Amino acid sequence: MNGMDISIENPAGSLRGPMASLQNHYGYFRGSVGADKDHVDVFMTDRAAIRTCRCSSWTR
Repeated sequence: MNGMDISIENPAGSLRGPMASLQNHYGYFRGSVGADKDHVDVFMTDRAAIRTCRCSSWTR
């Protein structure tokens, strides 16, 4: 996406933990490191023309 490598961990329709099936692909930006020292997560859909992305952060 815009020159960034993305790894998809869970494709749309798969289960992630005890949650209901995912409606969108879920993965992470390769080579990224978030505040929690883990990769930055990404949810992807084929219903939108993506030219920019919005990053969010939160504290548990």
